[in-house]
Amino acid sequence: MKKIIKGKVYNTDTAKQIGYNNDNPTGNWEETLYQKKTGEFFVQHWDAWNGGSIEPISFKDAQKWMEKHGTAEQYEAVFGEPDEDEENVLLGVRVSAAAAAKLKKRSAMTGESQNDIIESLIIDKLKLPR
Repeated sequence: MKKIIKGKVYNTDTAKQIGYNNDNPTGNWEETLYQKKTGEFFVQHWDAWNGGSIEPISFKDAQKWMEKHGTAEQYEAVFGEPDEDEENVLLGVRVSAAAAAKLKKRSAMTGESQNDIIESLIIDKLKLPR
């Protein structure tokens, strides 16, 4: 299934399927979690009454979806092992269009999420004293 939502392409044929949920006795609906090459996430919903639809979701919502419907191994394969002692902080930053394009390209080439690339750059490149 392929949909364009707010100018972005969501395609189940080119995205990586990372989770599946069919927790219902009738089998009349299912959900599949996908990750695009850009690192973005979306859920494909299917039900016997309405057919299929696609819903883009945030990184946090993808984590919550996987916590609810996936195994620990599936979660860690996508999001890494959670650090029980560390809290994640949401940062809002602006970068140039050129930097954003390079980040997107790197994510597509390596399969790393954009979040992981930025975190690695901060931790590995900014060698600051504690």
